[in-house]
Amino acid sequence: MILPGAIGKLKNLHTLYFRSVSRIVVPNVVFKLERLRQFVIKGDGYPWTKSGFPWWQSFSSKNIETLKYMSVDKKLIENNEALRLSHIQCLGIIFKSSEDVKSILLLMIKLDCLRSLSMNLSLEKSSSFSYLDLEPLLQFGHLSKLKLVGHLKEDPHQSHHVLKFLPESIVRLTLECSTMTQDPMEVLENLPCLTILNLLSFAYEGRKLICSANGFRQLEAFGLNKATNLEEWEIQEGAMPRLTSLSLSLNFKLERLPEGLRYITTLQTLILSAMPSSLTKRIEVIGEKEGEDFYKVRHIPSIEISEMITGWGYFYVKSEITHL
Repeated sequence: MILPGAIGKLKNLHTLYFRSVSRIVVPNVVFKLERLRQFVIKGDGYPWTKSGFPWWQSFSSKNIETLKYMSVDKKLIENNEALRLSHIQCLGIIFKSSEDVKSILLLMIKLDCLRSLSMNLSLEKSSSFSYLDLEPLLQFGHLSKLKLVGHLKEDPHQSHHVLKFLPESIVRLTLECSTMTQDPMEVLENLPCLTILNLLSFAYEGRKLICSANGFRQLEAFGLNKATNLEEWEIQEGAMPRLTSLSLSLNFKLERLPEGLRYITTLQTLILSAMPSSLTKRIEVIGEKEGEDFYKVRHIPSIEISEMITGWGYFYVKSEITHL
């Protein structure tokens, strides 16, 4: 899809938002619109992890505040090009190469208005974020929202966790396709401002998670999706004292809910989607007979269970909402 050059005549244009399954070609004139504040192109599917619109060196929309998703390479740091984004608050970028990550982040430290950052890398395992690549994020003390999509290269000697680069200011964190095998909770539970956490699509590939007592002091919502090797989750008493929403989906080897759920009295909503039947049956109530693990969730006002059923090559979802 090619956007028409006539868009450049819309001198008062404030927001441009596109969602497409195919790549969108953006004309140069878009980035010369002085009043443009929000420019977002979102795409569905794998090709978008490698594409995005390119950075234009003739970029002159100095007042732009939201820019997603832009494909970047070394051109962004030539002549301090990135510093033109002096008013940027929300930025989504797709790296062409992991070799450019550190140098681009070092320059972006100077973007004082930046509050939300989304970074995508190729999903090929040969391309990954390393701790050294992401270490500059420690200096992003003003950043409140961070999303990372791509493999995180762990330290083979485990002298430090790959997530040690996270700034303490983070309020909302999403990790996707990270393929970590080291338990990330030992780092994440100590982030003092973290309120919303999502570990999605193979973000964690280890077998066990441990949430320590007094960890996640501010966490209110947690989503765990496609941790396909996870077999055990331990929540110690005192962990996540403010959690109100918990969503678990497609964690096929997790056959029991953690014992520590019963200590989280603030929990209002539990969503279980396509989880093992051995797990969901343990919290079912049939007639007056309670499942053996029902005591773990008795205090939760709303529980939603969605089962994935196969038929004729398709997947169907059957939902049940229980108010206790």
